[in-house]
Amino acid sequence: MQFRPIATGAVRQMDKQGDSLSPNRRDCIGKFVRASARMIAPAAIALNCGGNGVAQTGYMASSANSLAADAYKVAESAFESVDYTHYAHQHVPQELKLQMCTDCSGFVSWVLQSVSPKHYAAVHALDPDKSYPTASAYEQFFTQSGEGATSGWQRLSSFRELRQGDLIAWAKPDNGPGKGNTGHVMFAMETPTEEGIATEEDGKKLRFINVRVLDCSSVSHFPPEELPPNTHQQERDGLGKGYVRIVINSNDTPIGYWEGTHSGESGHDIHRPTFTHDIAFARLLPLHVTPVRVNP
Repeated sequence: MQFRPIATGAVRQMDKQGDSLSPNRRDCIGKFVRASARMIAPAAIALNCGGNGVAQTGYMASSANSLAADAYKVAESAFESVDYTHYAHQHVPQELKLQMCTDCSGFVSWVLQSVSPKHYAAVHALDPDKSYPTASAYEQFFTQSGEGATSGWQRLSSFRELRQGDLIAWAKPDNGPGKGNTGHVMFAMETPTEEGIATEEDGKKLRFINVRVLDCSSVSHFPPEELPPNTHQQERDGLGKGYVRIVINSNDTPIGYWEGTHSGESGHDIHRPTFTHDIAFARLLPLHVTPVRVNP
């Protein structure tokens, strides 16, 4: 994969989520255009120069069975290194110095491209006309994935199987043409163990599981929430860590999600969960390896 600074016009061509750019998005693009051509160097990425002098990445897997762990290292390194982040529906080369302007699926796509382009290509093939897969495309792919022996992906049947570096995706039930936000996709930081009960306005009790995630979002997640240490942000706008809630029924089947407390994109507080069965979990596997399921 080759990286080079791009002009604003090129960004507009890459932005297939909409026809125009908001002031925030133009400002974000300006920061990229003005940025140094030096690259972020996450733990699992080695920088070198090819014959044309353009910096390239070379993936260094620490072991044959640690793709999920290595993907998480890339995501964690971006969180620790970035000094500017902004949530926007666009796919800008995030490798420009310490800048990250994208949405949830743009961030996940960048990590996957860095770690294993073949795994990323399997997801992108669902909708190749898009510059990168949407969150709902990730949810659809995870739902359709089987044992992962050929695609390099393993669908997880339960949230109890989640490990650090696994992926969670959900699709908005009201998603339709022209809507930029199709759902959400994120990295699990650990196996979820904390269960809670929420009471809706009508007195109905809801069971949920707290899941700590690393993601790119405009939604303030449930506390404790961590923001990138070098951005000095006061509220969520891009990369961050926090808790999301997955609503479950008496059989522990996911029936909804509750991403957080406030949406910066819409400007509204979030008082209740969204109910849907379109929630999926998946794990990266080495290609052509049959997974062995381990009981949590």
